[in-house]
Amino acid sequence: KIVKRENIAMNRGFLFFGDPGNGKSLTCKWLLAHAQSHDISCQVVSSSAIEEAYRKDRLDKLFSDYQLIFVDDVDLSFLSRDPTVGGEPRISGAIASAMDGIHERSLSVRIFTSNEKIDMIDPCFKRPGRIDKVFVFEKPTKKMRRLAISRWSEKVLKNIDVETAIQKTKDLSYCQIEQVRNMLLYNFYYHGSRWDFEKALVYAKSAIPRLDRRVSFVATDEDEDDENDAPVVSLFN
Repeated sequence: KIVKRENIAMNRGFLFFGDPGNGKSLTCKWLLAHAQSHDISCQVVSSSAIEEAYRKDRLDKLFSDYQLIFVDDVDLSFLSRDPTVGGEPRISGAIASAMDGIHERSLSVRIFTSNEKIDMIDPCFKRPGRIDKVFVFEKPTKKMRRLAISRWSEKVLKNIDVETAIQKTKDLSYCQIEQVRNMLLYNFYYHGSRWDFEKALVYAKSAIPRLDRRVSFVATDEDEDDENDAPVVSLFN
């Protein structure tokens, strides 16, 4: 009501970035549920929906009709005007204009998630109201792996060496660590296997995605994994 009465435009944009399986989509699901419980209008947008809205000249409506907008797994070529790196100049220009709320004064938050290289993002998006900050979701540190494993059921914890599990899951994502737990239980109940941690670990490691750029999401003082304490990265540095 205050926004409409005072004619205030206060849009915010955030990018959730990092390896797959470290909580970007899960965080969006939590935010979505929390927002809906407080009667905040929300919209989940895909890259294909952006393309369709662009073709129908409705990008302004896509970015202004809701208070909280999630663009999950965004194609970063839409946020780049440089065709030499695969950018889409016409679409990115239209998105930049739509995010400014040219057609009406609005208050909305746009959250993008991506696994791609963020250096593709055009400078025109790196300003207040478009994309203000990048939140980097890194793989779990030793402290966070200990916390995740400690939440496994008592049945599992009694039959594995917890310290070994913490050490051997060093390069896994949160999702892969959960898969280790799932496979331990699956093999035990459905195949009559022993509590074979190594077998479960091999399954979880069968496909480990990689990114070139790495920043720690959880800042700690004692973790061997934590080489860069930068949970939030400003795009204006």
